Amino acid sequence: MSEAPNPVRQRRGGLSRTLSLIFVALALLPALAGGVVFYARTSVALEQASLHQVESLADLRRIDVLAWVEQRSRTLAALSNDVDLLGALTPGEPNPAAATTWLDGHVNDDPAFAAILIVRSSDGQVWAASRTRATITGETFPGWKSVRPTGVSPARYEPGLASDRLSLLFTAVVQTPDTPDTWTLVGEASVPNLQILVSSLSETRATMRAFLVTAEGDPLLGANGSAPVPLGGEAVRAATAGEDGSGRFAGAQSSETSVAAYRWLGEELGLSLIVEQSYLDVVAPLSGAAIWALLALLPALLVLAVAVWGLMTRRLAPLQTIVETAQRFSGGALTATVPPQTDQEIDAVATAFNRLTSDLRRQFGALEGQASARAGQLAAAEAVLAATTAPQRLTVLLAQGCNAIQEHFPVETVLVFLPDEQDGRLHLRAGTETVTSRLRARNLSFAIDATTTVGWAALERAPRLSPDVSEDNLYTPFPELPELRSAIALPMLFGDEVVGVILIGARQTGAFGTPDLPAYQIVAHHLAIAVANSRQYERSQRTRLVEDVVVALAGEVSQTTDPERILSIGARVLGLALDARKAVIRIGTRTEPQPMDPSPEEAA
Repeated sequence: MSEAPNPVRQRRGGLSRTLSLIFVALALLPALAGGVVFYARTSVALEQASLHQVESLADLRRIDVLAWVEQRSRTLAALSNDVDLLGALTPGEPNPAAATTWLDGHVNDDPAFAAILIVRSSDGQVWAASRTRATITGETFPGWKSVRPTGVSPARYEPGLASDRLSLLFTAVVQTPDTPDTWTLVGEASVPNLQILVSSLSETRATMRAFLVTAEGDPLLGANGSAPVPLGGEAVRAATAGEDGSGRFAGAQSSETSVAAYRWLGEELGLSLIVEQSYLDVVAPLSGAAIWALLALLPALLVLAVAVWGLMTRRLAPLQTIVETAQRFSGGALTATVPPQTDQEIDAVATAFNRLTSDLRRQFGALEGQASARAGQLAAAEAVLAATTAPQRLTVLLAQGCNAIQEHFPVETVLVFLPDEQDGRLHLRAGTETVTSRLRARNLSFAIDATTTVGWAALERAPRLSPDVSEDNLYTPFPELPELRSAIALPMLFGDEVVGVILIGARQTGAFGTPDLPAYQIVAHHLAIAVANSRQYERSQRTRLVEDVVVALAGEVSQTTDPERILSIGARVLGLALDARKAVIRIGTRTEPQPMDPSPEEAA
């Protein structure tokens, strides 16, 4: 391991002696001109490097914002088809109280929405709203005529919502058949969450900042309870033109010049993303050095001017190499490096510059890799959602969901456990085809407690990661799956109810990590909704069957007046409806102390 350079030795190096002579003779015009040229070229290089950095960050932040908006749109579209919502809007039997409870539950489940409302599409009247907007129930939704019928509406400040921040509204049409009214589900996005996503700059210099503005220049949030005040400056005016760009811009005041990049997020959002860094912060190191140099020059005028000029030219020539390398790097040549220098101090600067460019390349590559991985996971989750959206029987739904997860995610085994009402345990109900039959043959189940991975996930209502199952004391090995090395257990939550638990396993150690959780949680949440929908579907099928049986029974009974014949028909029809081997109808009197025990033949 190499040791850090000795600061004392650096001060005694050749460059230090050269600069001491330069400070003395800088009053001469040739030396002054050289200093000005050096300052100008170095500041240009620093400005170009900063510009490249803000452009890269603006592109990454635009991806994050669009992904956030797309997720909100998909979530609201899924909620518009929820059976509980459709039940509350049943024609002739509207239930505003149930709708309000449903809205509050989903606002609590998804903090990205500050409020969710049900609005009549014809006139914009608010029929039901979550508690955050309960005060406008029964009134016309503010600005309803400018809200898009579906999708996301351009951000704007709406005084009727009694808010000091811009409103970002997501809408989805509720499909309610057999009713004269049509309804729209309106989700008011929680823009502070979006602002936090945009302004998080932990991977960059602290002097940078990022924010969103509308086409009118309004910022995303107001200040101290007031309406948002339009921002000024050349960067804001350029960003509101609906295009992408970057450069050096003057601020609202002459001293606020900044290096900025802006990205237009589309007409649908009506927002521009701006990432900027103050120009004073960009050239601060160089400016500080120049000020100290000028102060040191004052005591000496016209001393050794010619000698100093020649020495300066010879000593500072290697800095030109650093400047040119910085220009190439800021122009996109990320592999550019400064070759080793003979001077100790300049070589230390070159080494530091090379280390900085290496760190930037690594960070940029890591960000690109993370963005690509997240995009792949979201695409896989979307494919699983598409495979389990249609209403169908529970066994078919679970089988399709398990197969879709195995097909689109890098996993080998998927098991779904559902709670049993009789013993309260989590029983294996479905899984990947290669192993489920063997596990179900031995009636695999887990108690809902903290002694197993599956039970812990259901008890704590939180996912449990096992990057290495051999090091997880809660993981229960399966003799049928000896090759599993890592696993993740995800609770299937439908509101406050634990619908079940998904156990996903892989053969590689460390196949699951914290960054992978959002995609898997989306799948688990959707499967919970799909299970609830499937159960509702099966209940409706059974109800329809009972209605058919009653109609059939009434038709047959209407054709006879014989009591024994009526009872015989009733027993036969009820037996068919209940899938019973035998049905007995016994008639007794009120004075009987208890029903008679059936004969052995009847009990059989």
